[in-house]
Amino acid sequence: MKVTSQDQKHPGRKLKVLHVTNHFYPCIGGIETYILNLSKGLIKQGHTSDVLCLNTCSKSREKLPASGNYCGINIYRVPYTDFKYYKVTGMIGKYLKSYDIIHIHGLGFFADYLSITKMLHKKPMILSTYGGMFHTQRLISLKKAYFFGWCRVVARSFSKIIAISPEDEKVARQLSGNVQLVEAGIDYERFSSAKKKLDKNLLLYVGRISRNKRVDNLIRTVSYLKKDLKDIKLYIIGEDWENLKTGLQKLAVERDVEKNIVFTGKVSDEKLLEYLSRANFFVSASEYESFGLSVVESMAAGCIPILNDIGIFRNLIADGKEGFIVDFNNPESAAKKISAIFGKNIEPIRKRSRLFSKKYSWDKKVLLVEKIYNDSIGI
Repeated sequence: MKVTSQDQKHPGRKLKVLHVTNHFYPCIGGIETYILNLSKGLIKQGHTSDVLCLNTCSKSREKLPASGNYCGINIYRVPYTDFKYYKVTGMIGKYLKSYDIIHIHGLGFFADYLSITKMLHKKPMILSTYGGMFHTQRLISLKKAYFFGWCRVVARSFSKIIAISPEDEKVARQLSGNVQLVEAGIDYERFSSAKKKLDKNLLLYVGRISRNKRVDNLIRTVSYLKKDLKDIKLYIIGEDWENLKTGLQKLAVERDVEKNIVFTGKVSDEKLLEYLSRANFFVSASEYESFGLSVVESMAAGCIPILNDIGIFRNLIADGKEGFIVDFNNPESAAKKISAIFGKNIEPIRKRSRLFSKKYSWDKKVLLVEKIYNDSIGI
């Protein structure tokens, strides 16, 4: 959808938007980052953008304060009952009253509950789907029954469904025809500020350590790369979501690359920029992504992406143009291709990669989402 100069002349009425999601700051993840950057952009445009979420981070039992404020975003946190794959909380209607738009992020209890109670709260609602629930094959039959049955009913309650990638759009259109693609954005100004102090042998992975990310295949690939590149390093940045780190460290020892692999855990924004400024390449062996936000952020910071051969990544970059596509499911083959990449003049690719990432700046994406909000309430 093209945004015209007329669209950028914001109406006199400033919107009050409530984002509803399972987790938010200080929790870290792709959806959390998406909501944070969208909210910053909306606030910059003069709107109110607040968040209602659960009172813990995922995989954590630590209770967070009932309310808070971060970057001008009011945060309301509610207690809940955890049925592992479905989080249920009590009455949340009181939080909706003062808002013009309710933007729900992800399928699950909040989307279900607020759809069922729409006749009571009467608020226009937007849904972002983030690829549905097919990140892994676990409980796939139950997921399909819920998604293709109940979720199609729920989808009728939303003024618009926003897809954040072409892959996400394909999934969302199985629920409804009322879908609009607004690809996820990044804080381009912040990531592009990274000053390269290049360590040519440094590979960087940024993201959760979970099964679908296939960090094990990255370690196997490094073990083959080490035959040609003795000083190769892989830094793995992110939280251990599924208690996989011990097994991955054992794999590194078995593959004789324990000195080549560094697990940093969660790092500060400043430390992340430092790592991005040093890394030559960003790598991802993920089996599934709804978008790949960390990939585009790394590109803005001057890292060249080397990505697994899956649909979302093939749609994101062209192999050999803005980065490289390899088959990490075959670590030996992946290592051979990466080793060959090290022998090439890759600076033109780095330049194209950085330029490519600029089109994902949130400054442009916010205007598209803002128009969806305005349309949903008839402005």
